[in-house]
Parts: sequence; structure tokens; C-alpha cells
Amino acid sequence: MDFKTKIFFFLAIPIVFSFTLLIAYNAYTVDKTIKQVFLKSSVEYARNFSEVLFNYVYYSDYDRIEEILKTNSSPFVENIIVVNLEGYIIATKRKGVVLFEKYPNFHELKNLKTYKVEQVKEFNLYRIYYPISLYGELVGYLIIDVNYRHLVKFLQSSILGIVLVSLILLGIVFSVDRYVINRIYRNVDTALMLLKQIEKGNFDIPEVHTPEKEFQELFKGIKATAERLKETSISKEFYLSVINSLSEGLIIVDRFGKILEANKYIRNFLNKEVKGEKLYEVLPELYKKVFVEKKKKDRIEVKKLGKKLYFLFSATEYNDYYIITLTDITQMAIYEKKLQELSEKDALTGIYNRRGFEKFLDMEFKLARRYKRPLSLIMFDVDNFKKINDTFGHDVGDEVLKRITEIVKKNIRSTDIFARWGGEEFMILLPETPLEKAKLVAEKLRRAIEKGDFGKVGKVTASFGVTQLKDEDTPETFIKRVDQAMYLAKRKGKNRVEVIF
Repeated sequence: MDFKTKIFFFLAIPIVFSFTLLIAYNAYTVDKTIKQVFLKSSVEYARNFSEVLFNYVYYSDYDRIEEILKTNSSPFVENIIVVNLEGYIIATKRKGVVLFEKYPNFHELKNLKTYKVEQVKEFNLYRIYYPISLYGELVGYLIIDVNYRHLVKFLQSSILGIVLVSLILLGIVFSVDRYVINRIYRNVDTALMLLKQIEKGNFDIPEVHTPEKEFQELFKGIKATAERLKETSISKEFYLSVINSLSEGLIIVDRFGKILEANKYIRNFLNKEVKGEKLYEVLPELYKKVFVEKKKKDRIEVKKLGKKLYFLFSATEYNDYYIITLTDITQMAIYEKKLQELSEKDALTGIYNRRGFEKFLDMEFKLARRYKRPLSLIMFDVDNFKKINDTFGHDVGDEVLKRITEIVKKNIRSTDIFARWGGEEFMILLPETPLEKAKLVAEKLRRAIEKGDFGKVGKVTASFGVTQLKDEDTPETFIKRVDQAMYLAKRKGKNRVEVIF
């Protein structure tokens, strides 16, 4: 063996050993890094998936849960299991819905506050346990098995090739010209510099000339990418200027309820930047309508700084996104409310008219029947009212009715429904009130009217009828009976209270 050969082997052995260690260390680092990234993305997937499932687990919508699991197309997901709070498996990706099958390790899940990850080495799996909850309310657990077999195979093949690669490297070290290596590094540095410019938003990339064909294609690709990004940037600026100029709100959310974009109107209304936040956190009323009630168009009420604001929203589904517009209709809603009140209030006395009274009667009638609570009704008529109109005029008659209204309102509860039934007839609906107590209220009102000050008209009296709801009653028979009681009081001499039950 000559001197040159000895020197070659003397240098080759430590170089090969060093490269072997270096490649083995890099393989280990790559293994660790890939698994960390893989695991982090898998946990994020589980978190987003648990948010999608919340509404359907909460409302026991098993068909929708099964549909979501079946359409799950992630290549990494081996299996998905959904467990409710009683410990039953209510859905699996492999079997579909599996009702009333107990999860074997449910006792370990009961104390789970956040997610948990464990490695199932015999199956090359990561098993992720994730609680399904929203607003702090726990409704179940999500168990996802993700595989990393492809990673293991890749790393195993890489490690097996380490020896071969290290031997080949020995020849490369002594055969590749130093000048050529320097030129490669120089091209790589140039490519990295150009990519950093693009990252900073500078898309005006110069043309780079190099004798290496591979790097020529690389630099052409970088320049073409920069030009496309520049066009996209200009398009995005135009798109943002358009949506920010809208006089109504616009929000774009993904299927998990995450806000991808919100225009200036929304940011000003909420007084903050909401991009990246969850819709249920910033506008829970809108989230409920779109994601829970599945409404495409409706009205929502939003409270802001103690005021009630009303919006008309329209939600358009596009691929996996929702494009939602919000139009302020607060003034229209207030106007509608005033019109509603006017249609149900008596113009002279300000109390409910017949239409308004019938609405409340229907509601209280159903409540009394459902909860078996007493409900009483008082009807009274002003005695000799025609004579008052004929003697003093209709203007004075109107003042008498308004004065009687004031007297009655002072002597009944805020929960009692007081209405002008027609002409000089009035109704009082008394929820949670038995017949005897209603009779006492009627007598109290009769005396208060009798003692009231009606000016030049002098003494004014009224005749009262009282009744209580029966099991076999309808609203019509209920009203007819109190009407009969009032007319009985009229026939018996007026200015008195009569009861029919």
C-alpha cells in the first residue's frame, strides 16, 4: 500500500464515521420534528372537530354525527369515536352510530379537563382524547386514532440507507470539484435571499442567470410565483376596499364558526378586530341562528351598551364557508313595535283594547291549563253612562272613562291585564288569582269608583261581574260567563258585584 493510499484511508475512515453520525443525528432530529408537527396538527384537528360536534351531541342529532364521521376524508385518521357523558359510544367512524355500547375506559375520561395524547406503539398510532365542550359546558368526549405508519416507514428506510449514503459521500467528497460546490451554495443563497424578499412583500424579483440548468428552472419558478403573488395581492387589496365600502356588515366564516374576514362596518360596530375569532364569542345571537337553527335568513336582536339593536341577516353557503351580510333594521323594528302597540291599545284610555286583551287571554289561558293555576276574570260596566253623555256631552263622558281608568290602575297589580272591552265596558284578567280573591278585588274597585271625584258629573258607579276559569272552559265560555255575571249585577240594581262559577 503506497503512501497516498494510506493517507486516503487515514482520512476516509474518520470522514465516513463522522458523516454516519451526522446523518444518524439528522434522521433522529427529523423523526422528532415530524412527529411533533404531526401530533400538533392532529390535536388541532381534534379541537376543531370537537367544536363541530358540540351542537349535534348536545341535541342528540345522531344522524348528523354519523354523516360527519362517514364523510371524514383525512388520510391520517384511523378511527373516530364519540362518547356521551353517560359513557356510551354514540358514534364511530368504522361502525357508524353505536347506541348504548359502554366505552371500556370511561372512568379515565371522567377526570379529563383538557386533551390527552397517548402512543399505541403496537398499532403505530397516536390516540387523542378530547373533551367536547362549548362555553365551559361539557357534553361528551372525542377519541381520535391517527396513524404515522408512513412516517415510520420513511424513517426506517432512511436509517437503513445511512450506511450506503455515507459510503457514497466519501467518493463525493474527493470527486466533486470545490468550485462546483461553491457555485451550488451561491445559487442556494441567492434563492434564499429572493424568498426572503417575497416573504417581506417585495414581489419585484430580478432575473437571475446561472449556467446550471436546474437552478435556471428554480429561479424562473421563484419569479413566476412572485408575479402571481403580486397579482393576488392587488386583487386582495381591491376586494378589501370593496367590502369595506359596504354600508352593511359582511362576515365570512368557515364551517367551524371561525371568522376569516370581517369588513369595516363590523369592526366599527364591535369596536375591535374580530378576524380569527370565533363567531359564537363575538356575535352569539348570529351563531345560534346560522349554525344551530340552520337559518339562511332571519332577524336577530343584539344588545350593545344597554340598547337593543335589530339586524336582518342573510347567510349564503359557499363550499366550506358562510358569507353573511347584516343590515341594520333597528328603526324599522322600533316603528313596527310602535304600530303593534297602537293596534293593541285603546286610543282614549291608553290601556289595552279588545284585540290586545284577547292576545293576553289566550296566553294566560294556556298557562293556567298547563300548570293547573287559578285564573279569574272581572268585567264591569259604568252605570247610566248614556245619561252622562246625553246630559254633559261626549267630551265629559270621555273624561269619566279616563278617570275610571286611573282609579282602577291604582288598585290592581302590575301583572293584571286591564282593557277597555268596548264603550263603557272594561275587563280585568287576574292570573294566579282564585275566585274569592278576585271578588274582593272587584268590591275594592267598586268602592273606589263610587268614592271617586268626577267633578260636575257627581257620583259615578259601576256594576261588576266575576268568574273563575273551569276545566271545561274555552276562552269564549269564560268571557260569556263573566258577561252574564255583570248583567246580573245590572238587573239586581247596579253598583254591585255578582259572581257566577
